Amino acid sequence: MKVSISQLQEGCVSSGDVRSVTPHLLVKNGTVLTSRDIEMLEVFLIQEIDVSQYKEDGTVFTPMEQKKKKSRVKQTLFEKLYYDSVRKFQQLFYGFQNGKTLNIQSVRPWLTKCLNEGVRQPKELLFSSRFLDKPTLYLPNHAVSVAMLSAYLAFKMGYKKQDYEDIGMAGLLADIGMAKMPPSLLEKTSGLLAQERDAIHNHPIISYHLLRQDESMNEGIRLGAFQHHERIDGSGYPLQLETTQLHPYGKIVAVADVYHALTCDRSYRKGLTPFHVIKGMMDQTYGALDPQPVRLLLQLLMDFSIGTKVHLSNGAVAEIIYVDEHTLLTPLVRMVETDEIIPLQQKENLSIQSLC
Repeated sequence: MKVSISQLQEGCVSSGDVRSVTPHLLVKNGTVLTSRDIEMLEVFLIQEIDVSQYKEDGTVFTPMEQKKKKSRVKQTLFEKLYYDSVRKFQQLFYGFQNGKTLNIQSVRPWLTKCLNEGVRQPKELLFSSRFLDKPTLYLPNHAVSVAMLSAYLAFKMGYKKQDYEDIGMAGLLADIGMAKMPPSLLEKTSGLLAQERDAIHNHPIISYHLLRQDESMNEGIRLGAFQHHERIDGSGYPLQLETTQLHPYGKIVAVADVYHALTCDRSYRKGLTPFHVIKGMMDQTYGALDPQPVRLLLQLLMDFSIGTKVHLSNGAVAEIIYVDEHTLLTPLVRMVETDEIIPLQQKENLSIQSLC
């Protein structure tokens, strides 16, 4: 029987192959559908498929009632380009998982629009972790956010348009090697075992080899992706390279990667505030990062955090009215309920807990 994608359940069995418009095979006939399969069908905008009337366990499949979608506030241009890019990256990622090769020329048109909108809207980049509303979508959201923030930092460092777009491309593709990891490892919500961590630490090498399949790609993009977990003091991975051995693109992508990763909520931990993350980056808590893009990130925070509402440790909500590099964790705030101005620097038992 033919059912809408929104009515599918885990354990449904497909009746017939399902292909995208490319025509890339998405689901084979007889596949027992998992949540990942259903998500992939949604990503490729498949509307309906044929399934057996019986689920894998032999029970009769009763299509779920379609949930009414909540009406969304009209998206800004930034949000539209961002979410479109997340969906396109998912398609790219699924393609790599299924043996497809990269054609960078097919990525450039949509990525370029996204990157240039990010350069125009830097405040959105600072708080892009808010776009992650589903833990299973971390990788595509991370890829797009790292791409946009990398391009912005490069723009502020004086790189020309073609160069900062290439740096954004390196950020987008930095984790593409994860496509070759077992799905069970990507979906794991608990801590990694030593063997699993070693496997994950190999993903930059896999990314580099996958990107070499496209001969039209310049080496800077490949190295930017390959070196995004290296640190300028040689403490990174996979090769423990030091600053003179690192490509400039890799140093920029590393900063964007750390920032977005730590500000995002994950299944195993709560995301940190931008204030805590940038303070940690300046203190080298997360390894030695290139100071120039880190300071640009600091400047971005100081320029655009004024007016941001935060939850304090006493449960109250406050609005930031002044912050500098010496008071990142203890800015001057205005209490929303009482209008009182409080310098957190003078309040030992009061601190920022999270963004509102």
